[in-house]
Amino acid sequence: MNNKLKLATRDIVKVALAVALIVVGSLIKIPIGIVPITLQMFMCFTLTLLLQKKACIAIAIYILMGLLGLPVFASGGGFSYVLVPSFGYLLGFLAGSIIIGFSFPYIKDKKFINVLGMVLLYELIVYIFGLGYWAILYNFIVDKSLSAYTLFVSGFCVFIPTDLFWCFLSSSIYKKMEPRLHNLY
Repeated sequence: MNNKLKLATRDIVKVALAVALIVVGSLIKIPIGIVPITLQMFMCFTLTLLLQKKACIAIAIYILMGLLGLPVFASGGGFSYVLVPSFGYLLGFLAGSIIIGFSFPYIKDKKFINVLGMVLLYELIVYIFGLGYWAILYNFIVDKSLSAYTLFVSGFCVFIPTDLFWCFLSSSIYKKMEPRLHNLY
């Protein structure tokens, strides 16, 4: 059997499984306001550490599925989801997976603190996109005033405890699985 075909099939299966895990993570939620707490960030963090470059393909497929109308996002799906404040976080997941997924293989010393640092950088990217999109959506599209304080509390402070937990958990999972990951690539 052709090795390239076999490798491509393995990659397709890994990406499909990753998409399924992200969907499950988005549907497990705690509704606390406009943007719910979900397992989606944890799934994106962990999958990016494990799949690296391939994770961005899974996240892009997930976003495309939602925009095409499949109810895979935390609050449904469809193209109108671009007008939901949490859509910026989805864009941040994709941007973060591209940046971290492509740079992570080049980190030579994968001590826990370095892995955690990469995941925290990923989280920062998600928040830059999420908060920026939310501010633009409210102030320019919806034409409602949204103060920096309200945005900071509603879009950042509420999520930090769980998101920091996801960062530590994702990094720990990666470190536990690291000796076996050569089989994954």
